[in-house]
Amino acid sequence: MALLDTLPTTEQVRKALGLWHKSAGQGSPLTETLLVQEALASASGNVRLATNQILYKALTAMQARYADEAALLRTRYLDAKTVYLLAIERNVVQATIYNQQQRAIELLTAIVQEMERDAQQQRRILLASRLPPSSQAGLVGVEHLVDHLTRVLTAPEPPMIVQVDGIGGAGKTALVAATLRTLVATGRVRNIVWISMRCPSSSSPASIRPSSGTMPTVDDFIEQLSAQLLPKNNNGLNEAERVRALQAHLNRAAAIVVLDDLEMVSPIDELLSLVQRLAGVSRFVLISRRCFYGWSGIHHLRAPELAEAAALQVMRREAAMCNLPELMDAPDDSLRAVYAAVGGNPLALRVVICQLHLHSLPAVLDDLATDCGAAMQQMYGHIYRQAWECLDQAARSVLRAMAAANAQGNAPDSLARMCQLDIGLVRQALGVLVDLNLIESRGDLNHRVYALSNLTRSWLAAEAQRRPG
Repeated sequence: MALLDTLPTTEQVRKALGLWHKSAGQGSPLTETLLVQEALASASGNVRLATNQILYKALTAMQARYADEAALLRTRYLDAKTVYLLAIERNVVQATIYNQQQRAIELLTAIVQEMERDAQQQRRILLASRLPPSSQAGLVGVEHLVDHLTRVLTAPEPPMIVQVDGIGGAGKTALVAATLRTLVATGRVRNIVWISMRCPSSSSPASIRPSSGTMPTVDDFIEQLSAQLLPKNNNGLNEAERVRALQAHLNRAAAIVVLDDLEMVSPIDELLSLVQRLAGVSRFVLISRRCFYGWSGIHHLRAPELAEAAALQVMRREAAMCNLPELMDAPDDSLRAVYAAVGGNPLALRVVICQLHLHSLPAVLDDLATDCGAAMQQMYGHIYRQAWECLDQAARSVLRAMAAANAQGNAPDSLARMCQLDIGLVRQALGVLVDLNLIESRGDLNHRVYALSNLTRSWLAAEAQRRPG
């Protein structure tokens, strides 16, 4: 992906002038500039027309400051007059014309570079506005994941599709947004499209609004992507034509397309198939609570819960942000009690901190254990309700059994004995639970165990109290 801070050289501008009357098939040395990339839309994809538009605009600006030099370049390249004829007209030797031409091209290059810098700055502002707002407390404990995602998104080779998955509240969106914010600031991304598949969404500048029903469809996604990438005169295209136009655009102008809350789309297989068709020069980042290991060509990156040290740091930072001195000054053991209940889920940690403005720590921990209080019920519902509704009876039985089993992890045969289920059925249930990020698969190539997060364990205990049996 071309860098956003690259500027055209004098030699590139000279060659572009020399191609003024040539066909688009001969290309343009300014193709990689942001100026030409943006002009391609109004030039119907004709790189010669787009390049000439930029040069003409620069020559017009040059006219106000360097009239003689601008006139020379117009006559030499736009009117296609030879150096020999210009030397006769000006009553000088040809070497003088070449020297004057070189100085004029250098002056024109400086103007084109100034235009490119302005375009790049405006693009950075635009791209930053497309990202979800960043947390004032900042990210903690996931710097290695930001580094990993940065390497994948800026590598010259595949994968072109990256999935960031994790349980609700794990910080998936924040992780991707922080990575892209760094790429924007360092000029390593030309274009970003961020589409939230959840409707309605107040946190995303471009959220899907389903055309019918409550679940966003592939058609809704195509419409939103077209609105951000294609010229307005493409509104009359049918779906197949829009897809072809999107393919052409994404192959011509590299972009990073983010699909947030991917699991909300129906049918999901159709959308993933479309993403594979569109990905090529451009990259797609899929953010989802579900894993899609069955699809080839996808690089999987899990957003795990924070480690204890990072979780305690988040709690103290959030306490400082919201002016909760009793938590800021609390001993680590008090904060570890929160971590024991909710683990390193950033959303759950923030919910707990909000409740500590109103209630004592023992009362909040009791609410977590019993699913009491509107805030805890809302949090548990947001994180778990959708996944729970996807589970069959066998998967629910395995999940409940894990709440009473070894906290460090359990092997499938052990869970099969606990649930009194066939080992094959247990393995199938474990696959579903991992796919929905309700449990973790730990181990190596030869041995796997399955474990619950602290938050999931607390939720299951609260559910058992609310719904005995």
